[in-house]
Amino acid sequence: MEKDKNKNLNGWLIIDKSLGMTSTQVIGRARRIIGTKKVGHVGTLDPLASGVLPIAIGEATKTINYLTDSSKEYVFTIFCGLTTETGDLENIDPQELEKAKTPISAEKIQKIIPQFLGKITQKPPKYSAIKVKGEALYKKARRGEEVAVPTRQIEIKALEIIEQPKPHLLTLRCVCGSGTYIRTLAQDLCEAIGEKGTVSMLRRTRAGIFTLKDSFSLEKLEKDLYTPPESQNNAVNFFVPLDKVLADILVLSIDEEQEKNIRHGKVIEVNHRDCKTIRLMRNTKLVAIASIANGKIKTDRVFNL
Repeated sequence: MEKDKNKNLNGWLIIDKSLGMTSTQVIGRARRIIGTKKVGHVGTLDPLASGVLPIAIGEATKTINYLTDSSKEYVFTIFCGLTTETGDLENIDPQELEKAKTPISAEKIQKIIPQFLGKITQKPPKYSAIKVKGEALYKKARRGEEVAVPTRQIEIKALEIIEQPKPHLLTLRCVCGSGTYIRTLAQDLCEAIGEKGTVSMLRRTRAGIFTLKDSFSLEKLEKDLYTPPESQNNAVNFFVPLDKVLADILVLSIDEEQEKNIRHGKVIEVNHRDCKTIRLMRNTKLVAIASIANGKIKTDRVFNL
């Protein structure tokens, strides 16, 4: 199948990002596979984290700001015995790791978990993507600059121990709000029981409404999409519908004449109560996301589907 057939595709690709790739690299490769330039994503994953990376294709990029659920779920493993500036085991000598191994008490961690539930204050690592004066902290850190890392309030909605594969390792599941740094959480948990700890494995299992069940690898996308002749328009099979992320937004049906006026930027009067966010639909087609005030429609995003 030639890629130019995919230029008008609109929807969400949920990639199961593998280790070693940046989110930017994943997006670039997905763009080349699909053959479209209009691409965006939600929730960056660094090279040492794997899992759910939602990518918006085409007109779906206009729905990113309307995701109704910004929470995320992670599974992560704590390595007990040392802390690192990056919060993980990148570039750590294997012999040093072997010497650092320290048994971690699951019972002690279980007792202090309630302290980390709800809204808490967290100080992200200096090797983070948080911007200070327009520049990401990790760029300053790599140059050896001293950086004052700002604290922030985050929300931990759920935190539980899953298993203890080895005496020095402990695997947990966390459901949290946006802006949470799992590596910092791991270090803080260990510090609370008087130990040193860092993350040895980090995997995102859910991002908003998207889960691993919705996801697939880039390799599968490329292999199945371009295996002729059976792959006639197989791209559609990989897409989560564009309007799935808008499912909780109220719908207002409009007619053909109203749609034409909306697309020409004209003011539309309707007999409807004020509404901050509403979906305008003609039959089953999404026309726009808009708001209604004083009986008049103001469009925020118009879709070309």
